Amino acid sequence: MHMIRKQLYIEPRQQRKLRSLADLWECKEAEVMRTAIDRLPDPDASVTDRLRAAGVLIEPQRTMTCPPLSEIDEVDDDEVTAGIGRIYLGEAVIEDRR
Repeated sequence: MHMIRKQLYIEPRQQRKLRSLADLWECKEAEVMRTAIDRLPDPDASVTDRLRAAGVLIEPQRTMTCPPLSEIDEVDDDEVTAGIGRIYLGEAVIEDRR
């Protein structure tokens, strides 16, 4: 992989944070910086991709399948809520209107 050398000035509080994260993640400070840059939205990406990267746009997960009722003996609340995932605003509004 081709790397480009960069230098930057950071404040002492930023240095403490950078060093702490590198120690916690057991990596170099440069790797923490590269990870932080990778997590920022790409300004050249589409609006949809930028919203998705920012965590604002979340695609609904439609992969959950339910077993037939004949196979369900006893279900506790934790098992039921574990498969639900996030509640999406659009779905909540539609459900509320019903």
